[in-house]
Amino acid sequence: MIRLFTACCLLFYAPSLLAFDPLSLQALLKKRACVACDLTEASLRKANIPQAKLAGADLTEADLRWLTAKGGHFEETLFTRANLNWATLTYAVLSGAIFSQATLNFTKFNHSELTGAKLDGADLSYAELRDANLKGANLYFGKLLNADFRRANLQRANLQNAYLEGALFMNANLRGAYLQGAGIIQTNFQNADLRGANLLGAEVRKANFSGAKLDGATWMDGSLCPKASIGNCGGKKP
Repeated sequence: MIRLFTACCLLFYAPSLLAFDPLSLQALLKKRACVACDLTEASLRKANIPQAKLAGADLTEADLRWLTAKGGHFEETLFTRANLNWATLTYAVLSGAIFSQATLNFTKFNHSELTGAKLDGADLSYAELRDANLKGANLYFGKLLNADFRRANLQRANLQNAYLEGALFMNANLRGAYLQGAGIIQTNFQNADLRGANLLGAEVRKANFSGAKLDGATWMDGSLCPKASIGNCGGKKP
């Protein structure tokens, strides 16, 4: 009798032991839509949900490794501390999404909309963000080791204290970007637009600024780059 009672209790309370709503997960996998639903700590590992609609959903600490969600809608979705290693989120809408302290190694965001996204403290090592729009995005203290931002829009993005070793920013728009205290080591800014950017206190070693526009940028030593500064700050090289 006691064993039966215990089993019944566990069955009754089982849903409450889960961090996410199982019905929401089923709805997502079936209909590819689950707006503003709770998927905290859910596993969508290797799931294929192209054009999924998950705006406002909570995927905090979810397992999203190898997830494929091309063209998905994730406006203001929470990905805090989630694992998205090797995930594919190309051509996706992620405006205002929160990836704080998320793991995004080798994740693909090419051609995606990430305006105002929060990626503070996130690990974007080897991530691909070619042609992505990160205008006003927050990558404060982010780890961008060998990340690919070629032709990306990072206008007024916050990259303060970010680690950019080996990152590619060729032909990227970094106008007015905040790079104070960033680790700019073997980083490639060839032909990038850094006009008005702030590099005060950044650690710059073996970086490539050839062809980069630096008019009005604040150099590492606090000096202001004069007009027509291309490839260097008024003759000052990194």
